[in-house]
Amino acid sequence: MAKQGMKAKLIFLLGVAVFALGIMVPSAYAVSFTPTDAVSTDFPNLNNVTIEYKQINGGAESGNLAGSYTTLFATINTGGFFQISYDGAPDTTISCGLCGLLVKGVNGQEAVFSLKGWNGTDTIQGTGFGQSGAAIAGVGIISRAVPEPASLLLLGVGLAGLGIWRRMSASFNSLNQITRRVLNV
Repeated sequence: MAKQGMKAKLIFLLGVAVFALGIMVPSAYAVSFTPTDAVSTDFPNLNNVTIEYKQINGGAESGNLAGSYTTLFATINTGGFFQISYDGAPDTTISCGLCGLLVKGVNGQEAVFSLKGWNGTDTIQGTGFGQSGAAIAGVGIISRAVPEPASLLLLGVGLAGLGIWRRMSASFNSLNQITRRVLNV
C-alpha cells in the first residue's frame, strides 16, 4: 500500500517536472529572459512610455494591442514564470522604435528588459522571477518613440549650416578689419 502511494507521488512529480521543462525550454522562435537580463540603459525611467500590452496576473489585459497577445503565468520551484504569445492578426503586431518588457513582482519591484530585434510575433518567456514559489504580479510590453533618421539628418544639416555661417561671418569680419587698416579708413 505504501509503495503504491510512493509510486503515484513519483509519477506525479515526474509529470510536473516534464510540464515545467516543456514550458521553460524556449522554442526556436522564442525570446527568453531571466532576472539577470534586465537593462536600464534603454529605459532609465518609465516616463513617456506607451503601454502597448499589459497583463496583470489574474486580471484583465489592457493596452493598445490587448487582444493580440496571450500571457500564461505559472509558479514553479525556481520562481515565477511567464510566457507571452502572439495570437492576433498579422497587421496588429507591436512595432516600435524602442520596445521593452516590463516585469513586476508581487513585492512591487520592477525590471525592464530590452526587446531590440524582437519582431512582435515571437514568443517571449521569462523564468526565475521572484523567490522560489513566488508569483509574478504582471508583465507589459512598453515602447518609447525614437527620432526618425530623417529628423536627425535635418538637425545635423542645420547645425552644420550654423557652424559654417559663423565661420564665414568671422572670416568676413576679420577681412573687413584688415581692409580698413590697409586703406586707413
